[in-house]
Amino acid sequence: MVEDATNLLDEIHGTLASKAPEGISLLEKFISVLEADLNLPASARQSFTEKYVAGILDVSDVEARSIEVYRMEEIIEGKSRYIVFYPVVHRA
Repeated sequence: MVEDATNLLDEIHGTLASKAPEGISLLEKFISVLEADLNLPASARQSFTEKYVAGILDVSDVEARSIEVYRMEEIIEGKSRYIVFYPVVHRA
């Protein structure tokens, strides 16, 4: 699963580089979400990530509730990990 996500992001990056290079910096900002303090308990780090995802959805004006949010890969200080989330979107 991690490899599939990485391959997809590489493909998006390549497409942006050739067709819309100005979009690369936006993609980099979107996928490089800061980690919570590594000294915090795991539940506090998870809460930080969930709140960050909620903030992205708010700014994007997406009315959704995430049913699962987690980060991929192992924790390496100074390196952001990809966030995976599964939203439930309520339609009127």
